[in-house]
Amino acid sequence: MESITHALASLGVNDLPHIAAAHPSENPLDIFRSHIAERLAPLAGVAPDIVFAGLDRSIKPETGDFVFAVPRLRLKTPGGPAQLASQLQSQVHVYGGRS
Repeated sequence: MESITHALASLGVNDLPHIAAAHPSENPLDIFRSHIAERLAPLAGVAPDIVFAGLDRSIKPETGDFVFAVPRLRLKTPGGPAQLASQLQSQVHVYGGRS
């Protein structure tokens, strides 16, 4: 059976972010987590690997597909994790009308 990354390549999707902890052939959700991490990392000022480690599947459908634990960034900010979460949220476009 063809791996998911090979199948994506056959569709022209060749630019999967490289994150050591991601295993898209074993866990297809890592494809999405990698892309989210790659885009969120510059906003947080950390490496994508750190963001990737903080992304988890959501348990509740109303909270979206993934949740991100801002304290896992281990950043010291004046307003703490809540302030940083608010700043990051304001910089991210959310699809589907959820915020």
